[in-house]
Amino acid sequence: KPETLLRLSRQLYGRCPELYLCPIPAEQFGFGDGFSPSTGRHIEQAVGLIREWLEGAQAKKGRRAARKRSKDPA
Repeated sequence: KPETLLRLSRQLYGRCPELYLCPIPAEQFGFGDGFSPSTGRHIEQAVGLIREWLEGAQAKKGRRAARKRSKDPA
């Protein structure tokens, strides 16, 4: 469970990282060679959304660094 991981992090390191959940609907839980077609589509959508989020976060970090550099005296 996510709350268990956060509690463990606090106990071991004295702090908790930010946590983001990306639940992916699943339909069939039996043993097999792969995911159901529906679950596979959900995984692809989730990966796309996570990539977009990470790219946006990276761009935001880059803009923040550029602003900091422009304020620093040369």
